Amino acid sequence: MKLFEFEGKEIFSKYGIRIPKGEVIAKGSKARAMECVLKAQVLVGGRGKAGGIILVKENEFEKRLAELFSKEIKGEKVNIVLAESKITIQKEVYASISVNRETGHPVFLVSAQGGVDIEELSRTSPDKIIRKDVVKPGRETFVSIEKEAGVSGLADILDKIYRIFVDMDCELVEINPLAVTPDGLVAADSKIIIDDNALYRHEGWKGKKERELSDFEREATEAGLSYVELDGDIGIIGNGAGLVMSTLDLVNLYGGKPSNFMDLGGGSGQEAMEKALKILKENTKVKKILINIFGGITRCDDMARGIVAVKKTLGIEKPMVIRLTGTNEAEALQILGQEGIHATKDVTQAIKNVVSLVV
Repeated sequence: MKLFEFEGKEIFSKYGIRIPKGEVIAKGSKARAMECVLKAQVLVGGRGKAGGIILVKENEFEKRLAELFSKEIKGEKVNIVLAESKITIQKEVYASISVNRETGHPVFLVSAQGGVDIEELSRTSPDKIIRKDVVKPGRETFVSIEKEAGVSGLADILDKIYRIFVDMDCELVEINPLAVTPDGLVAADSKIIIDDNALYRHEGWKGKKERELSDFEREATEAGLSYVELDGDIGIIGNGAGLVMSTLDLVNLYGGKPSNFMDLGGGSGQEAMEKALKILKENTKVKKILINIFGGITRCDDMARGIVAVKKTLGIEKPMVIRLTGTNEAEALQILGQEGIHATKDVTQAIKNVVSLVV
């Protein structure tokens, strides 16, 4: 679960990491005009490039604040803004701790060139990134990184973000930039991701996971469907996470771009199919639909009835390619055929067909 910048900074402050003075402003609330930095609070990266961070004078505060609240940044509406006092930055440093997926150990990434895209820096100038992968970091680790980076006070910051990382069951704790100021090190930004599987141990955050969901993802969750939005234009429906994942892979293999992951679940019936198709009909990113059903405890005839019902009630205009095989497949193909809806048992052919459709 991703935390907003202001939430991460509140945690930093509790652990003794200095942060700029700031005020959190919710949309629709009143705020005192001031000269400051206004920062849109969204759970996506690249805010600065998208105009989500602006330096304002007192006389333009209200106007620029209203502009921020009217924005959408990478599909996210701005409902919270952080107003922070300006700080004098002499140097920007990058500091983070995450999990090395290969070793399972904590890994520190530090660079004296903060404020930049660390992934891009790792490709173009890997020698400018300090990487320490250790089983159990201690004071010696933090001091050695500080000496290598040449940033006074860094060891103390690394100690504190490590404690946050462990205490909060984090996947990532990142400060970018960690600002070197005349008064010491200040966390000018924060990025914290808590492991979803550990949220049961953190009651204060447990109920906030849903805020990461889009409107369609929320609707699907309420309907008992597993749904994740992607960037393509081919809507995918399948029954079983493994089947849907392999379908996404095949669509990509044949040159298509999935717009979503949609798992009806094993044993799902007609109602689940109807709800899934309704979501894909309403999603304007979806231009064509691929349905891939492998009938086991899920009956193909139930899926077929759901498809027919939605076609009749909602009048879906988007072209659909259907692959059905397994339990009651003959009956399913007959139900669809009577409505003039073609289906195939060949998954490869179905995927090639949907990718080749021009809409």
